[in-house]
Amino acid sequence: MTGPDARPDAVGGPVSVPGLARAAGERGAPIPGRPWATARLERPVAWRLERARWLLALDAPLIVDLPFGDFRVLQRGDALELPAGLDVRVQPVRDAVTALWHDDPA
Repeated sequence: MTGPDARPDAVGGPVSVPGLARAAGERGAPIPGRPWATARLERPVAWRLERARWLLALDAPLIVDLPFGDFRVLQRGDALELPAGLDVRVQPVRDAVTALWHDDPA
């Protein structure tokens, strides 16, 4: 609802995505009430993607190692769509990166 009839209680409170990611570590944690997850990555992590995944590097560069020796580097704020069925390895370029992702429910 928008305009003068919108209720102030319809707006939720803020969520600290970096704070949630730090608390969750590399295993990740869901964003409360949303289909997104976040993790603080400090070393390489391997993923087997059962579903297509939309991946976002929030605060630092992130390397996505793809099959057959290919890779992508996501700079801070960059996003990448990855297809289902892929085996990938993600890792920070420097010390750590906060990653945010969403798996396609289809």
